[in-house]
Amino acid sequence: MGLPIGGFRTIFSARTDANVLSLTFDDGPDPEFTEHVLTVLDRYDVGATFCMMGHNALEHRSLAQSVVSHGHEVANHSLTHLDQTRLSPRELHDEIALGHQAVVEATGSPVRYFRPPRGRLVGRASRVLAELNSDALLWSISGSLRAPTTTAKLTKLVIDALHPGAIVCFHDGIGRGTFAREQRFARELKARRNAEIEALPAIIEAVIDRGYSFATVTELLGFEATNPYESEITSLDEPQIVDGEDSVIDWDDGSDDVDSPLNAADPEPVAAEETALESGVG
Repeated sequence: MGLPIGGFRTIFSARTDANVLSLTFDDGPDPEFTEHVLTVLDRYDVGATFCMMGHNALEHRSLAQSVVSHGHEVANHSLTHLDQTRLSPRELHDEIALGHQAVVEATGSPVRYFRPPRGRLVGRASRVLAELNSDALLWSISGSLRAPTTTAKLTKLVIDALHPGAIVCFHDGIGRGTFAREQRFARELKARRNAEIEALPAIIEAVIDRGYSFATVTELLGFEATNPYESEITSLDEPQIVDGEDSVIDWDDGSDDVDSPLNAADPEPVAAEETALESGVG
């Protein structure tokens, strides 16, 4: 008989009336972006949660450790940011479990959350997360728009959706673009990330002006009632539930990432760059 493996929770936001929210950053650590994000967060004394690609955490160990030394929390964003809906069970297990292991190894910090690439959480992932004692971390507000955009547009995007217990998704890396930085889709992602970072001070100031404070995800969840399932969800749109061979929670709101030609488990870059420009998240 196998050992019990427990369960996991899927988190979009915290159930609280407190004016507190969490900023999260996906796809790093990346020397092109992460240090700039850390500088902004230090300036405003904001703690955040960094959802790291395991590959990047191992490739940039000192930067991953710098995130922790600045007082931030780390989470798992898979090993190499492959789209879960395109993976075999073994590939899916390795992307999650090896990503978890890599972030722990690189940072020396515990990892409590897994953020699925592009917000696509397949049913097969549930057992892996239970084995790792990890919760699935999604978000209630996306802080990214297709380039070109402006600080004013990004600030409005976040402020218009602001609510107590919000989890906001930003980025400090470029996902699969990490492995093909000069391809068209990667260049587009870089432009979006730079726009997010440029807007970050204005967004933080606007949030503070509205009486909100910031917390890591774990701190944010501490504001919930003893029973986090008592209150009703009133602020979120419904995620798309995709029927098929495996159940999928698809939190792709079409505002952020691009569908990389490198998203397959054994990637073969496609010739037509247009296929890389389908919008996505995470």
